[in-house]
Amino acid sequence: MAALSPSARRDRARLRLVVAQDYEFVWRVLRRFGLSTDEAADATQEVFTVLAARIADVHPDAVKTFLFQTARNLASNARRARARRPRQAEDDELETHPDPNPNPESLANEGERRRLLDSLLERLPEDLRAVIVLCEFENATLVEAGLLLDIPRGTVASRLRRARALLAAWMRGAAPSSFEEETP
Repeated sequence: MAALSPSARRDRARLRLVVAQDYEFVWRVLRRFGLSTDEAADATQEVFTVLAARIADVHPDAVKTFLFQTARNLASNARRARARRPRQAEDDELETHPDPNPNPESLANEGERRRLLDSLLERLPEDLRAVIVLCEFENATLVEAGLLLDIPRGTVASRLRRARALLAAWMRGAAPSSFEEETP
């Protein structure tokens, strides 16, 4: 077996570091973009496979953007593929760190809240969902979300406001038609 070049060794080390730092981020993004736990696990590996093939071309400051955009695209492809297949059992719920002493009532309430959140996120247009996932679930600032999405900070703020308004309206049970018409 031939020895790796210095640049190949650097790329491998960089890839290991990125996987260690951003694996959970990629998995959560894929889940929030509508993939089941199993689909997200497979797609997470695929995101890092894509990165491995292109790591030499990805600037170190753009890695998180690359991961987010790749995850977003793979989730979209997976949802389209799923829509073409016959319907199967319900997707499992978004995993979190479990309560060490859950009772049946708290488990039922938590599961219901997750299902509601997942269904509401699924209804959002892709551009609004991306902003809400980054800002609300990943705690990205408007500037960070703008960098990851390659859009201006003001556009992030506008989309975040619209996404919050839609989610709030849907949670109240009535989505105003003005919000639905406003989404691109």
